[in-house]
Amino acid sequence: MPRIKILASLIISSFALTACNSDTEVLDVEENKLYTSSRIQFDPSGGILSLPNDLLFSGTTDGTLQLPDETAAIEAASGAVITYDDNTYAIGALDGWSTIQPIVIGVDLYEDRTLDASSITQEGAVRIIPVMLGGAISLSSDANCKGAPSLSVCGVTGPELEYGNGKDFITAVNGTSIVIIPLKPFAENASYMYLTTDLIKDSAGESVNGSVTYQLIKKDFAESPIGDPSNAADAAAVGLQKLVNHYDADIITALGIDASTVTSTGVFTTQSETDVINILKTVMAAADAGAPAYTAYKPGVPAALTITVADANAAAAAVGFAPLSTTIELPYYLKTESKSSYWTALGDSPITILGAYAASPTTVGLAVTTNCPSANLAIPATLVGCNIGLDPFKHLTRFNPLVTPVVYNAKPSKTVEVQITIPQSARPADGYPVNISLHGLGTLKETTLATAKAFADQGIATIAIDMPLHGSRGVDYLLADGSPGTDGIYDISATDAQFGASYANGTALDFINIESGLTVRDNFRQAIADLLALRLQIAEFTDGAVIPQTLFDPSKVSMHGLSLGAITGSSFAAYANDATLVDHNPLDGTPETPANDLYGLKTVSLVAPTGGLASVFNDSATFGPMLMDELVKTVVTAQAIASGATDEEAATQAKGVVDFKDNATAAEYAAAQKYAEDEIVESLLFSIQTQVDPIDPINIAAKLAANTAKLHVIEIVGDGMNNKSDQVLPNGNGVTLTGTETLIKLLELGCLDPTSTASTAGAVRFSKGHHSSLIQASGAGATFAGVTDEDAVDARIEMQTQVVTFAEGASAAAMTGGNILISNTDVISPCPAS
Repeated sequence: MPRIKILASLIISSFALTACNSDTEVLDVEENKLYTSSRIQFDPSGGILSLPNDLLFSGTTDGTLQLPDETAAIEAASGAVITYDDNTYAIGALDGWSTIQPIVIGVDLYEDRTLDASSITQEGAVRIIPVMLGGAISLSSDANCKGAPSLSVCGVTGPELEYGNGKDFITAVNGTSIVIIPLKPFAENASYMYLTTDLIKDSAGESVNGSVTYQLIKKDFAESPIGDPSNAADAAAVGLQKLVNHYDADIITALGIDASTVTSTGVFTTQSETDVINILKTVMAAADAGAPAYTAYKPGVPAALTITVADANAAAAAVGFAPLSTTIELPYYLKTESKSSYWTALGDSPITILGAYAASPTTVGLAVTTNCPSANLAIPATLVGCNIGLDPFKHLTRFNPLVTPVVYNAKPSKTVEVQITIPQSARPADGYPVNISLHGLGTLKETTLATAKAFADQGIATIAIDMPLHGSRGVDYLLADGSPGTDGIYDISATDAQFGASYANGTALDFINIESGLTVRDNFRQAIADLLALRLQIAEFTDGAVIPQTLFDPSKVSMHGLSLGAITGSSFAAYANDATLVDHNPLDGTPETPANDLYGLKTVSLVAPTGGLASVFNDSATFGPMLMDELVKTVVTAQAIASGATDEEAATQAKGVVDFKDNATAAEYAAAQKYAEDEIVESLLFSIQTQVDPIDPINIAAKLAANTAKLHVIEIVGDGMNNKSDQVLPNGNGVTLTGTETLIKLLELGCLDPTSTASTAGAVRFSKGHHSSLIQASGAGATFAGVTDEDAVDARIEMQTQVVTFAEGASAAAMTGGNILISNTDVISPCPAS
């Protein structure tokens, strides 16, 4: 049986952010006086820290965070290699913290006092400063900085972040915690110092002081050392005191802040988010150009069609377009027959290699020279891909960003079905303009046929593939009795059962696997990589003529995506339209040639996208209940096992509680749901969002806005009456870093309505229609959203008209088209007055 994962001991509880071992009462022995105070929580020796916090890099050998639960799991494994498909410690696979998650600072409140919210929401109560941290894993290229003590500050890298609505961050109270809420994503691969001051007060009007531990280490080491530097047992405490003294004297005071008013300090480094896809995009291009070192990353030349373009034109006469199919070999980086696979690096972490080299230069140096002859130990980037057996985990990080292809049937790729539609119109001399069409979660590529005729009417071809684990990319490896074999029914599939018998086991949670945030991240990454590979090969698609004709004009490629397709499409477009390639060979002395049109997209339409994915899916009227059912199963299963049930008995009991939650087992379900909401959900969302940050549209928005001039977003806001707003992916409030509204703001898109001046970029908000109106006028989605039949049809026509006419900009001869055309004013929400 699969191992049962309990999700309750996640990161927040692991770090004991709730009050414990309170030091709100302190006895001064000399004065024989009891001092009472509410205090900021800080006791590293007791595992009490604010989050995020780079103290949790302590002991790293590969440049990743070191979590208490991760360390415990490694020790419990007794030498076996653990996997990181477990949310209780999966953050330990990352090279930094989230760029969009709040900072949480716990407070021990004296007796029955509460936090004074007004004191926390004043400017200066909390401050955030961009910094460069020192140490072996420093982001700096400066040798002096890398040689400085770990977590010391080498310098301030930018202006202090601004507090307030419409600025960089705001603050709030959550129970006994101070919460710092970013209003813009923190930069990736960046470090920050945050601090609290004595402006923060409790309900008695008294300042919230630093913890007793913090007040001790703030004292000047030269006058009041808290330990003996020559005693190894005191080394950690002495180091921490010197570090805080350094913060106070060299950074805080230098910024004009009175260090005596500071009640806590913390530093954190954000994770790398674009490094992995950036280098993958580069090596794919190098492989396509013939670089032998990267053969495994080269997508295969697509199989020629079995029909000529002329015959396809004739076949299109009946419905306006001809649906065709072929295949392509795409490099694959996930393991098959697994719902919990995640990407790993090609080689050992350079940090691991260099650490081992420092301890044993002769042995490690020989291993590197023997196994990685092109590597140079003086240039860490040349160690990427070097495998000498030192790093059992091979996490993808800023230090080690090159993913390893997984071999299937003696090849590092998988055969993927490709759906193509050809217009009835004759093929232009350079090939058809083509739109890459991306389907939604739980569906399959065939749903994009709903827009094919609209594209064909404008002379545009379409091309589509299934997302990982969707449609033809499900995994069939078991018979009905559980024995190995294939029976035509996918055992792993994210496509809903409504699409046919083959998908009887289908569930969107096979793609959005809440048990493994890394799997969710890398299902998305695989989809992005697939699309980049497909785009790279656009010019290679040919018909079945004796002298093959190229199907598509690679200079006239557009893209549109719906729902999951819009989420994935935002990252795909951001990378595709970034012409820069990273230097994958630092020793050759030459930068990479710009990608130009290898990947470029002329126009991009995102229909019902979103961001801040963990919260969005949890808050979704569609997916939220599905996620809660899974959590209830987890809770009931764990409780049953604790009561002596076998794994199989527990799983059966849990399934029964969920299956009959509306009647016979309502009480059991409600009890398990309350436990999940009280003990699991907040910690789970923190863990999963941190893991999926690299693929979240919120984090890619700035990159997409900077390199994609022709960008079109459709949002369903509803009419405020019967027609509801998007019930699948919530729009959010546009303030916190979650939802469609926030994404639109970060994309810097203006509002468009029928009164707007013609524009090549903007967001159109629909008052009528539902989440899937682009491809579906009626059905359950429309009923769920309260959409009338007439409005549903009108919304579908308007959405398709906008997407298709916008894509015409990619096919215009002078490339001057691409205005967003609004035709039906009855389904569009007016823009607010400026």
